[in-house]
Amino acid sequence: MGEEGGGRGCGTPRELQRLKQQALEYYRENDVPRRLEELLNSTFYLQPADVYGHLPPPPKTESKKGHNGGKRGQQLITGKMSHLGCLTIAYDTIEQPLLLIQGICANLGLELGTNLHLAINCAAHELMDYDAEQWDSIYSALGSRCYIIAGSASKSISKLLADGNISIPKSSGLIIKHTNQTTMSDLVEVTNLIDSEKHIAIFGSAEGESSDGSLADLAVGLGVRFIKLGGLSRGERVTKYNRLFTIEEELVQNGTLGFKEEYTVLGSNKDNDKAAESHEAAAEVAGELREPPQPIFPAEAGEESAKA
Repeated sequence: MGEEGGGRGCGTPRELQRLKQQALEYYRENDVPRRLEELLNSTFYLQPADVYGHLPPPPKTESKKGHNGGKRGQQLITGKMSHLGCLTIAYDTIEQPLLLIQGICANLGLELGTNLHLAINCAAHELMDYDAEQWDSIYSALGSRCYIIAGSASKSISKLLADGNISIPKSSGLIIKHTNQTTMSDLVEVTNLIDSEKHIAIFGSAEGESSDGSLADLAVGLGVRFIKLGGLSRGERVTKYNRLFTIEEELVQNGTLGFKEEYTVLGSNKDNDKAAESHEAAAEVAGELREPPQPIFPAEAGEESAKA
């Protein structure tokens, strides 16, 4: 794509057309739904600076003479995939990946918080030791403005059912998985327990997942709010997403597709309700006017990124 010597071009029209054709063949062979195909194809119209400007610059190709007199050069590195199917890239500030996502959404005509919602996997269990006090502080500060989901920090399903308490650690919801030790009855029981506490049940895929779409059927049957499957980089995930679209189409054809009532993040569970009441009472005693919370991610930064 680039000239020898480290140039970073966007390719000729013929190369872009060939890339589109290769992507089209891949979508057809893997039975990617049309709506998803159209969304992915729309990214071809992004300007190179919208994407490449936030990627780490590739190393310059150094031409060297080998023993046989031929030239050899380094292979360009653009990024790598994690085990969750996500592109891992370097960034200078913690806001930079979010600015990149906002810029892409602006080019696609999508509005964050309306057409698209973000879920951030902090992977804190691999970066630092567990800290119950800091977890409670984060939940108290952000629990009324976004969902704080307990994944690896949560107890196993068997312990949750034995204790009957899902409030430790404090969270907006839990990620449940169908492992070898978990029965269908356990899944139904723990989902009912989570719903009874006004928490959010998220159905996630376990490590070493299979290539069938049964997890999508389980998620729909249990009536969970969200499903966590990972990125679209492997056939195991594509199969599950395709199964979700198939279930939706079948329900539409049968006239049985239903929607849950509209919900908001604020006051999503009992802990948030109590926290809001305590803050209001403290403000009245102090005689202060409560100001609306500032957005977690400033809108001005997103607008500047979209204009860049």
